[in-house]
This record gives sequence, structure tokens and C-alpha cells, in this order.
Amino acid sequence: MDMEKLLNKGKETLSNVADKAQTYDYLTEQIKIWATNQALNTGKPDLQLIKLTEEFGELAQGHLQADHDEIAETLGDLYIALTIYAMQQGLDIRECIKNATTELTSSND
Repeated sequence: MDMEKLLNKGKETLSNVADKAQTYDYLTEQIKIWATNQALNTGKPDLQLIKLTEEFGELAQGHLQADHDEIAETLGDLYIALTIYAMQQGLDIRECIKNATTELTSSND
């Protein structure tokens, strides 16, 4: 592959990452708006942990049954539940992920 094609491929990749990040931010904001409208952001974190445990159980069940659709749906449910839990703790889930990712990349150095 010549250098121009390689550079263009890299630009496409960076563009796709930026698009995905914007979509991810948008969806996270939609979750936060919905949770606030339902007053879940001020709910009890203990109850949200129970919800997370239930969802994790569904993930395990989907895994054991090799049910890809159940796994995919439950991963989304877990993200929603984690976002709400973070809100209840005064945290932004995106910052939590960003911090964890920074730790991962810095440990590779």
C-alpha cells in the first residue's frame, strides 16, 4: 500500500472514531435526560446496585445459553444502569471510562 492510501485510510479511521464518540456522547446524554425525567438520578444507589446485579445475572444467563442477542441487549442495559449509578454518585460515566482508559494506556508504556 502506498503512503497516500495509508494516510487516507488513517484519516477515515480517525473520522470514524470521532463519529462514534459523538454518537456515544449523544446516547449517554439521552440516557441521562431520561434518568433525570424519571427521577432516577436522585434514587438510592443501593437499589441501582441491585439493578446492576440483576442485569449482570441476565448477562451470565445469555452467556451460558450462547444467546448473542440476549448478551447484546443486556450489555446495553448494563451501560444504562451504570450511567444511572454514576449519576447517583455524582459522577459522569464518560469521565469514569476516560480515566480507566487513561490508566490502561499509561500502563502499556
